[in-house]
Amino acid sequence: MKLNNIQRSPYLLLTLLLGLSLTGCSSPSATSQPPNGSISYLATAESATADIEETAPIVFNSESYNSFTENPFIKTIDETFSTFSIDVDTASYSNVRRFITNQELPPVDAIRTEELINYFNYSYPEPTDNIPFSLSQEMMPCPWNESSQLLLIGLQGKHLQPDEVPPSNLVFLLDVSGSMSDTNKLPLLKKSFNILTSNLKESDCISIVVYAGASGVVLDGVAGNDESLINEALESLEAGGSTAGAEGIAMAYELAEKHFIKDGNNRVILATDGDFNVGPNSESDLIRIIEKKREKGIFLSVLGLGMGNYKDDKMESLADHGNGNYAYIDSLQEAKKVLGEQLTGTLFTIAKDVKIQVDFNPDKVESYRLIGYENRLLNKEDFDNDSVDAGEIGAGHNVTALYEIMPNASTTNKSKVVDYYDDTTIPIADEYGLIKLRYKAPDSNESRLLSVKFSPSLTQSNTNITFAAAVAEYSMLLRNSSYKGNSSLDQVLSLIRPYANEDVHKSGFYDLVEATKPLLPSTSSSTSITSINQDSIVNAYMSIINKLYEEDPGLNDKISILAIDTTKMCNITSYEKTLLLEKLKNVYELEIIDSTFEDLKNDGYILEDQLYFPNGILINIEDTPIENDSTFTFNASKWRSGLGSIGYNNSTITYMNSTWEITVQSSWIS
Repeated sequence: MKLNNIQRSPYLLLTLLLGLSLTGCSSPSATSQPPNGSISYLATAESATADIEETAPIVFNSESYNSFTENPFIKTIDETFSTFSIDVDTASYSNVRRFITNQELPPVDAIRTEELINYFNYSYPEPTDNIPFSLSQEMMPCPWNESSQLLLIGLQGKHLQPDEVPPSNLVFLLDVSGSMSDTNKLPLLKKSFNILTSNLKESDCISIVVYAGASGVVLDGVAGNDESLINEALESLEAGGSTAGAEGIAMAYELAEKHFIKDGNNRVILATDGDFNVGPNSESDLIRIIEKKREKGIFLSVLGLGMGNYKDDKMESLADHGNGNYAYIDSLQEAKKVLGEQLTGTLFTIAKDVKIQVDFNPDKVESYRLIGYENRLLNKEDFDNDSVDAGEIGAGHNVTALYEIMPNASTTNKSKVVDYYDDTTIPIADEYGLIKLRYKAPDSNESRLLSVKFSPSLTQSNTNITFAAAVAEYSMLLRNSSYKGNSSLDQVLSLIRPYANEDVHKSGFYDLVEATKPLLPSTSSSTSITSINQDSIVNAYMSIINKLYEEDPGLNDKISILAIDTTKMCNITSYEKTLLLEKLKNVYELEIIDSTFEDLKNDGYILEDQLYFPNGILINIEDTPIENDSTFTFNASKWRSGLGSIGYNNSTITYMNSTWEITVQSSWIS
């Protein structure tokens, strides 16, 4: 049955009184063709006309965000526990992208680091043993602070096969108020939901509720595979009037209960700019309604759109209390990501109230800082309290959390016993602590516990932690974080360059960082290579070291140590130095030491009376700042003794034809 009698009018809700009904689908066995009847319009005609006569003006520059303070470092001697709720929301990333695309920096409070990190997919293993998600840990040197390390905790939600996906009872709750008239609001909303409907099945049940000056039902429970009917209903919508969001939410939940599918996915999907400005608009009242309905198994997801009067704080809060996720749709490509390629994760919850608690071993960790999740922190005792709400994870979703850790180099904490051990034992030397997770099945109110001791080894080559670290560094730069250390956009680009072509979203992040550079000029560094197709600066230094190593091979006889003096290398960051040392270790299979001549002598490696390095060689490189992203001048030497050394003076290295080429101006030998 068509919607020919629903006219395309700026006053949609008045036309709903014309009287065609679309009802049905009270169970998943409903057919795709709804029965005849009249439109179910639950607001009175008087209330429908009262506010629509005047279209509400758009209010610019009235966006609102929840403020927060970044997590500080916490000493393990004071508190070993760190507890927080997971977060799979991604709205902050696409909202930040909207600002950068418009060539302006986002408000600081719009930047939630965990949402930027969790926007991307990571290659965590698929879960096993009937657990809905897997748990991974990785560790690497911190790119922006050479004194610290990064710990990654990753969760991978189980992917569902097509025959495992339960039927869905979805209610689209759509804002059609005057503030939604812009092209990046209601028109984009229609196209976004067209993408969603193309992925629905006959067993799915779809309803549409709209709200402006009053609220009304456009579709009442039609089969999901009736794509043309659903899309025609969407296309008929036009913006006009002010906003009665609370009334719309109540009506949407009524339909969700009416068509409830046992053991199915029952969800209201709210799409709005968040401007609830007419009628009962107390956020606490809305939250009480949403929390009550989630206990009945009806969840709420939120899609944000638009700019100018965008209410991020309200929409994030509604989604959190509704056991749903929150995304911001800034483009059709983002709609394809959220409602197309990640649809099962967006719609199907596989675990709810997921909490993480890390109990750090003070023998290994002097202090720690959780990066992001500021508005997801929980008290230590909340972890075991099943009445405390936490985040949900959808099918196929992954969740990533980063800690910056200061290793414990002293013995001052040795007497403190870590809580997860009994009173008579202490942690083994390599254990950094214990990761514990609590979660509930979607239809259960009783949590399950998963725990694992962790002792990850340092690595510089893992895609997951390297890319996540780059996103965290980018976020800190945008926030001008007091913890950003020696961060720079050039270093972010260096970290993500090897992974930029893995998928369209990571490639888009590379472009986003490049687009940010004119907005944060102080973070750019003339000493870092920024061209997409150039190799890492690490390979330039590797080329110099390899050439020196091959010169006068007799100096390398029976050595077990390769020492590198990096103190005068000006074209490399501290993180890139770490990469260089690790690469040298893998290539030469020697002990690699970052040290000066004086330090080697003071540490007893060099026999001072003989001026001789019996077990190794020392390579020294002194260079000038890179020019045009492609060349720099250097002096370099390889030393083993006073009468056993070689070197180059005033030489150059240039990136040409996808490789680094060295031109030796002059050389010497002693």
